[in-house]
Amino acid sequence: GVALVISNPPYVGAGEHLPAEVAGWEPEMALRAGPQGTEALEQVIDGALRWLAPGGAIVLEIGETQGPWVLDRLARVGLCRAAVHPDLTGRDRIAVAWNERSADEEQ
Repeated sequence: GVALVISNPPYVGAGEHLPAEVAGWEPEMALRAGPQGTEALEQVIDGALRWLAPGGAIVLEIGETQGPWVLDRLARVGLCRAAVHPDLTGRDRIAVAWNERSADEEQ
């Protein structure tokens, strides 16, 4: 596995409003993940233990209201020490978690 997975997946739901400066800058497929906005995050989080080496970390950019959902999902797949951190504007936008399983544990 790899020591670090960093992902900035699309995390905006289909009905969520986007400011013009965001919507006009990024392609739609880079912004909108699906109806809920968590569909791409689900794929990355659910696959994390297949990719991460023991001791490895995952870092995700998330929507500012998605922290509780992301923390729950990270815990459910077996990642540890999960935390959400603010971006430079103070909004909760970065989630980090660790694979604390040993190399001999089944993943």
